Order: sequence, then C-alpha cells, then structure tokens
Amino acid sequence: MATLSTLLNYVATNEPVLEYKKGSPEREALDAKVKEYDGKLHEIPIVIGDEELTSADVRYQVRVCKSYILWYFAIIDHSTYNMTP
Repeated sequence: MATLSTLLNYVATNEPVLEYKKGSPEREALDAKVKEYDGKLHEIPIVIGDEELTSADVRYQVRVCKSYILWYFAIIDHSTYNMTP
C-alpha cells in the first residue's frame, strides 16, 4: 500500500510525442513499414470471437498507395447468433 509521502511525491510523465520529421528514426521506421505493405494483397477476414470466417462474397479495394485489400461481405442474422460467452 502506498504511503501518503509516496503519493504526494509522485510525478506522472507522458510518453514522448513523436513529430515524424524527415530523417527522424520514427519517420524512417514508418516509411519502411509503408514500403513493406505497398503492392501486396492484404486479406481481412470476418472475425467472430476466436473464429476467422470468409464468405463467397469477396470484395476488393484498391488504394492510391498501390496496396490491395481483399475483404469479405456478410450479413449476419443476429436472431440466430448466440452473443453470450
């Protein structure tokens, strides 16, 4: 249990705010990650609980940055789905 003096002397500090300026390490890491994803197909499944589902209704989205997203469209009948864990 914390003592009163510990609580009175506690100083909260935030994480540093990154500016992502050109040439900064955080900007270089971000640019490298974007390049890694460009031009690849990214599949986004339907996730319910721990189960990943797909459907026959496949949709594609092409982004300006040349990465491609494949996702599945589904209409769920909530009356038949058990929402309890």
